[in-house]
Amino acid sequence: MPPPSYGRATASSTLKSTTNQSPHAPPSKDPSTPKKAPKRPSTITPARRKTILYKSDLYPINPQDTTKPCPLSSLPSELRTTIYQHVLHTPTLNSHPHSVRKKGVVFYKWPPILHTSRAIRIEAAYIYYTSSLFSFPIRNLDFSYLRAWLDKLPRRHRALLGLNRSLDIQIIPALRHTYTYPPKGWLLDAPVTQHWRECAQFGNLYDTSQQLKFILFCRLMGWFCFNNAAPYREMKWRYRFDSEFVGKFFAYDAQILTKWAREVVGVVGMRGVVRAWTRGRAAGRGREEAMRFLGDLDEGFGCVEGGYGEGMVEDWRNLMEGLRKVVEKW
Repeated sequence: MPPPSYGRATASSTLKSTTNQSPHAPPSKDPSTPKKAPKRPSTITPARRKTILYKSDLYPINPQDTTKPCPLSSLPSELRTTIYQHVLHTPTLNSHPHSVRKKGVVFYKWPPILHTSRAIRIEAAYIYYTSSLFSFPIRNLDFSYLRAWLDKLPRRHRALLGLNRSLDIQIIPALRHTYTYPPKGWLLDAPVTQHWRECAQFGNLYDTSQQLKFILFCRLMGWFCFNNAAPYREMKWRYRFDSEFVGKFFAYDAQILTKWAREVVGVVGMRGVVRAWTRGRAAGRGREEAMRFLGDLDEGFGCVEGGYGEGMVEDWRNLMEGLRKVVEKW
């Protein structure tokens, strides 16, 4: 006996049941759709695949004129590396990078061989940035020149500096005042707007009466935190206070170095300066670089010839111990 009419599905409900399938149900296959051909197995061996991946990052040295081949491209890579070492490791290139200042803008000069071609630049840049001696003189704890140079480097070239163990920062233990207006008395070596920008990430420059000390503190802390960032964390800078280099600028002894360390580096522990440090109090921020700085400073005191006795050595030890305790609390 057939079911009654009210128990049979209507045409519209039948259409809905076929179009609105459950999302978990397998999709219906159209018998008219052609089947896909099975995927053919790869005929490339694992060794061949590794060779292809290795050569994907290589750039051949193609001559501009095919009738005049480049002799350098026919040499093995070991001989080309030796040539780059002789070209780059010269007395003029082992010092800090050269720069030209035009209308207040600094233009940095790189070795001409890095502008030859893309392939030569890739090979020569590795030699230049991993084994050359880079030395930067720093006065008034102003690291802006060094930071600007690092920011202008290409990302891949900057990463190579993490393999270099000849990165030197020559600290000049003296303050030189070149700005006295406005206002007179605490401006150091730049306009007040630049000092304000340097201190903005740590606090308000106008909230403390020790503006000069706070500027020095922000410069030092800014450099320590700068090295804590990911692109620069792998770089290991060596701070030098040896009189052999600094003696070219002025003569100093252990007493002058102790006074400079107490009045300039000691700002990290001054109560008025620390009280003004209201921003960026991340735990351990810049601590590792600060401890390396203090370690090199302590080593530099031992390299100063003469000018100190047992009492000054004891004062120096107490000063270094106090500064390390302050840094450990960051």
